[in-house]
Amino acid sequence: SRGLGDVYKRQTLLRPNNVQALLIGISKCVQPMNGLEPSLLYHLAKSHNLWHTVIVMLRNQALNRSENGNVADGRIDPIQDALGDLYMNLNETDTWFGLWRLRAKLSKSAKALAYEQQGYWEKAQIQYEDVMQTAAHHGIRDAEFQLWETHWMQCGQQLGNHELLL
Repeated sequence: SRGLGDVYKRQTLLRPNNVQALLIGISKCVQPMNGLEPSLLYHLAKSHNLWHTVIVMLRNQALNRSENGNVADGRIDPIQDALGDLYMNLNETDTWFGLWRLRAKLSKSAKALAYEQQGYWEKAQIQYEDVMQTAAHHGIRDAEFQLWETHWMQCGQQLGNHELLL
């Protein structure tokens, strides 16, 4: 006999499938469930073609949390991280940049992101270096620091400074 998992695997190929119907129904509720974990929503978005439904649900979770004063500026945040990953998977880079510019704790981060978004790789790389040195003195190690490191390297690749990356 086939396991329950096989049924769901076959369902992912059908459009609309049971999971899509349930999650779309939940998302249309007046007070949708905020108890669904961002990691579960992220997985459902990728595996069941629920990209836009999940993005709306995650944005609502983030808005509800910010209204309650529980903002995670620059820190590792499952909701913001899932949103950012979904935007990048959809190749919505401008929306991703906007999310991070709002999320950034330091104004230098927002400035570096703006330079990078506009293609000013050298200015962006200098800003990332500057903000990393400032943060190192203050002991900041969070999601924003990871962003700086990753994007400093990406700017180096765009500029062809591969010797810096070794």
